[in-house]
Amino acid sequence: MSGPTIIAPPAGCPAGYRLKFKDDFNVFDYSADRSGVHAWYEGVWFNAGNPQTDVSVRNSVLTLGWRPGMPLEVDVTSLVSWRYGYFEARMRWDDRPGVWPAFWLIPLQGDGSAENGEIDVVEAQYSAQGVIYSTIHDWTGPGLSTDARAKVNNTVPLAPGFRVDNWHRYGVLWTPGAAGAAGKAQFYLDGVATISASLPAVYDTQDYLLVLTLTVGDNWVDSEPPVSEPLGVYVDSVEVWQAG
Repeated sequence: MSGPTIIAPPAGCPAGYRLKFKDDFNVFDYSADRSGVHAWYEGVWFNAGNPQTDVSVRNSVLTLGWRPGMPLEVDVTSLVSWRYGYFEARMRWDDRPGVWPAFWLIPLQGDGSAENGEIDVVEAQYSAQGVIYSTIHDWTGPGLSTDARAKVNNTVPLAPGFRVDNWHRYGVLWTPGAAGAAGKAQFYLDGVATISASLPAVYDTQDYLLVLTLTVGDNWVDSEPPVSEPLGVYVDSVEVWQAG
């Protein structure tokens, strides 16, 4: 008789962290119309209602897909939110014009809030070959449209030969502020620390949902590309680890 399955913590987890959530998409508990109680929902609270989006699971891989004529953004958002921890997704995406993938976190309290954080664990643009982006935002002002955080480096160079259409792990360790010090986000790529960023105080007051996204566009603008073939972002697993 075999023993229990041991899940080793990712390299970015401090000692004592425990697995609090894992979805390897063997079963996909998803609500395309945002009704009922499910693990994942279509859209996000500020961008929902795209029933024509292409979201599917096959062979334990979540696919966020797009074909010409479909909406230019496909999002799935978690039911549960978290404050602090290590968050990681194992994912890949088509390396073709128009693919704008993202694994990111937004606050549950964001709807109606005067200030919102946002943690972009990974984003990429086809026109920016050889890099990915890991970004911290502090949205304020009318419509939460102004990023009050000073611009800092958010570019992660990729090693020669790195292929975004191969499987890789993209993670962030979010730790709280204490004794007047700011909280911190330390980003990881395949278990290797990349860039870090201090966090505005609002992060210590909010709980964050996981979001997986395929946006179609480039140069940070939604736009249908001059291609006819389908595009996709593929996710093999998502994990959340927390202290205690």
